[in-house]
Formats: sequence, C-alpha cells, structure tokens
Amino acid sequence: CNARLEADTSESDTASSVLARVRSAKDMTSSLATVEEEPLSMPAARLIFYNTARDDGGVDEFDEGTWKYFSFKEQSLAALHRRLEEETRRHDFVVCRRSGPGLFPVVLDLPPGSSQMEFVLVPAPSPAVADGIV
Repeated sequence: CNARLEADTSESDTASSVLARVRSAKDMTSSLATVEEEPLSMPAARLIFYNTARDDGGVDEFDEGTWKYFSFKEQSLAALHRRLEEETRRHDFVVCRRSGPGLFPVVLDLPPGSSQMEFVLVPAPSPAVADGIV
C-alpha cells in the first residue's frame, strides 16, 4: 500500500511538475513574443559633412561653401564608404579625417552618438596618396 501511495503521489507530482513546466514555457514564449514585437532602437541620425581634397592634399575651409552633407544613421565605415560612393559617384577614394595640418585615413567604424562629423575624400590616384601625405 505504501509503495502504491508513493507511486500515486510521485505520478501526481510528476504530472503537476510537467504542467508547471508547460505553463512556464508558455509564459516564456509569450514574453519572448512581446520582446520580438518591440522595435530595436535605431542609432540616431548624424550629419556627415564631406569634401574632396585637392591634388596637393589641401582642403577648402568649412566656411568656403564647398562642403556637402547628408544624414547618416549607421556606424559602419563600410556603410559610410558606400554612401559616399553614392553621393559622389566615385569609387576610388580614401576616407580621411583632418587632424591639425594633416589628413589621416579612417580605419575604424564611427563612434556611437549623433554628433556631426567631417570627412575628406582623397582620390586614390591623387599625388597626395602616392606621396604618402595621406
């Protein structure tokens, strides 16, 4: 009798624990569905200003009116390069940043945030690239 009572009790415990696991799985699935329905936050758009360097590596100052701009929501350098190709209709340039008197190639993705950034495009066949100015 005791063995049968223990078996009945363990079966009901097993059934209730299975039912509890099923309910828990359903709760987890419904909470995951809620998470999946929430949109992922997109990075804030930032203004990208760009200009093309002259053959000597020089760049017009910002207030000379030759700089162009667009709104950009990504951080990837590859995505920025593609967008600059679309904007300029050129494919042979090095994306650079100004620092002091020189230009330095950009090799890392853009930092997070929405602060505007300035880039200088140096055409690849430019003497500035060949001479190592960039």
